[in-house]
Amino acid sequence: MFSLASQVARRCAAPVAKHQFTLRAGFAQTVKEGLTATDAWNKSCYSEIDYTINENLPVFDAVQKFAAYNIGCLVTTDSSGKISGVISERDYVCKVALLGKKI
Repeated sequence: MFSLASQVARRCAAPVAKHQFTLRAGFAQTVKEGLTATDAWNKSCYSEIDYTINENLPVFDAVQKFAAYNIGCLVTTDSSGKISGVISERDYVCKVALLGKKI
């Protein structure tokens, strides 16, 4: 999962050398040998976010998490903590539209 900022940065990056890229603004960054996706994940601010929600909580709680963390989906878990599914912003919007409710 990539944040909007990282997606923009990747689009603005121009390949330079094997382990280096230059942003259009003139900044250069070298990627360390042996750096893994897990290493990058652990250094990001997103590693602290809880991307799960209990399936028994109200949908409004999921919507609050979507807004608070600026994310589009959450993994639902059952009462024992096992994964039971996924809920997305699109699921919510489509359900509201089908029910004809005003937001």
